[in-house]
Amino acid sequence: MSKKRATSDVITPPEIKDALQRSGYLLESRLDSLLRHMGYLVYANSAYPDPLEKKSREVDIVAHKAFDALKPVETETHHIKQWIFPVLMIECLNNLQPVAFFTKSAQLPHIDHYCIRMAGIPLIIKDREDASGALLCDFLNMNKYHHYCHRKVATQFCSFKAKNERRADTPEWMAWHEDSHYSSFQKLAAVLEHRVDEQANCHAIGGINIEVYYPLVVLQGELLEVEQKAADLEIAPADHVRLVFSQTINSAHREYHIDVIKESFLVDFVAMVEGEISRMVGQIKRKQAQVEKALNILLGEVERADSKEGVRDILGF
Repeated sequence: MSKKRATSDVITPPEIKDALQRSGYLLESRLDSLLRHMGYLVYANSAYPDPLEKKSREVDIVAHKAFDALKPVETETHHIKQWIFPVLMIECLNNLQPVAFFTKSAQLPHIDHYCIRMAGIPLIIKDREDASGALLCDFLNMNKYHHYCHRKVATQFCSFKAKNERRADTPEWMAWHEDSHYSSFQKLAAVLEHRVDEQANCHAIGGINIEVYYPLVVLQGELLEVEQKAADLEIAPADHVRLVFSQTINSAHREYHIDVIKESFLVDFVAMVEGEISRMVGQIKRKQAQVEKALNILLGEVERADSKEGVRDILGF
């Protein structure tokens, strides 16, 4: 006769509710619904290849939205839309303890627009075939309006944990790195590189087609900004910080700029993103003739390329 399972081995409805509320699943569901309501195409639990362990993993949310850059390109056989897509790559964290980021002034904020990651066509604007061309971020003056160029940065972060042995009347806490937090930043770096690689391998030729990437961590719990001033620490609640996260992927070392926000700030963050995309579109429309000339030059160079690597180099990936 089989033994009866102990009651304590079976989770109860209140325990189920408590476990779900402490997880990130409900946060992910709320963000999914909100982004759909804001007009984004949302992919939950989007798969990507882990470059370190060589296995498939999932990022919580990838969401994008199309913005018309110029009028469609009309040919005898095609009607080609010209779009810019902000792509939000999101990890959701239900942090039970505050996460603190140590912020400081960026050393060279006027060149942080070179840290904006994009993929597609055109990323280089040429006025003739033998020219090296201007990077799209320079051509569109993105240093004047992208938030990477106008905010303090953090390079360190921590959460907090109660020590195992402590008196109940005098609790003692220590600052520490929670593995799940670090893993979320690692994921976003890997997802970003995977997305760029996908675009490089299936580029759309014929019109503007650009993805602008926004790796993002959304916290359900408290977010703190810590700044050291002389011998004192200033600690304040924050809605939004930017982390510069160093990572080596496929033997290439790179610094990734990752936004961290509270859940309540998501609508404002998306409005900021869409404002930046609108500024890009406005610049493209004002410089339409130069952009169209650059597209034609790129088309000719791509047609003559003899390898995928050659195409990637031409397109500026």
